[in-house]
Amino acid sequence: NYGVMPQVVGEFVTPDCDLMFVLYLPVWIEDVGFSVPKHVSGYEDFVNDCWSMESRCRKWKYAYLTVKRLFVEPGCLGGRLGWHTDGFGTEDVSYIWADADPTEFCVQSFDLSEDHNLSMRQMDEQALPQNIVRFNACDIIRIDARHVHRCPENPRAGYRTFARVSFSN
Repeated sequence: NYGVMPQVVGEFVTPDCDLMFVLYLPVWIEDVGFSVPKHVSGYEDFVNDCWSMESRCRKWKYAYLTVKRLFVEPGCLGGRLGWHTDGFGTEDVSYIWADADPTEFCVQSFDLSEDHNLSMRQMDEQALPQNIVRFNACDIIRIDARHVHRCPENPRAGYRTFARVSFSN
């Protein structure tokens, strides 16, 4: 069931920082434990909030932190272009957050192939502009593979911080 409405589960604010580009940093590994390294300690509350919410739902083997603070502008978005889902074909769950120009969602039914490359083309072809939903900056949004989304196509020029905690088995 693709194209369902995601759920806002909270709000997070972090102090401004210099440029940052951290992708899939392990913060939880089953049988090893939980650790947020110093260089991303400004996101420890975000990680803890997500962990607190998600660990009540199910047991996970891994949790990863992604933080991107980049200069964005139309045509230079700092993330994956076009409509897509995170964890396509998996049961992974993510919590996403942005301090400006939040992720856009398309809330409608989609008929998608199980091939991830073909499915992204199908999402682009099927997405209807009237079904685009935008949440507020600083909202924490829980998503899974059913939530069709994209980076905003026309962000205002300036610095944008995006953070994600991903849970996977």
